[in-house]
Amino acid sequence: MTVTPEHHARQRAIQLGIPIATLRDWYRELRQTARASVEFEWSIRQEVWERYCYTADCRDFWRHGMWVRFPDAFGEGDQDLIPDWDLTADEMGWDAQELFDFIAADYSRLPPAAETWQHIFDQLETEDGPLATVTAGTDEADEPF
Repeated sequence: MTVTPEHHARQRAIQLGIPIATLRDWYRELRQTARASVEFEWSIRQEVWERYCYTADCRDFWRHGMWVRFPDAFGEGDQDLIPDWDLTADEMGWDAQELFDFIAADYSRLPPAAETWQHIFDQLETEDGPLATVTAGTDEADEPF
């Protein structure tokens, strides 16, 4: 049986006397914030890839497709090896070199679930963390889940 990060979080919540529902809400909020922070970047990468992806089957490969399709351009750092790159950048409202550098950089990933849960517990365990706020003045902390 595989133990999930949420299972570990539930066990730690019980140890700390914090309602798991409170932590799940915090977890969802952190995940939504993380997703929102990378969605713009992802949308630019997807738009570039759609301009160079020639079949519908390849659309899911926006994260690395440009590197695979144009390895010499990215390996040598030469945007001129990508057909119509200046036109693509211009149509998207970007400077050609800035767009090339953006696509050449590694894309941002969402943190793994375990990392998000760990962040929550790290925050709870700091001196100025919200642990006191979560448990202060409530009877919920004394109740089992």
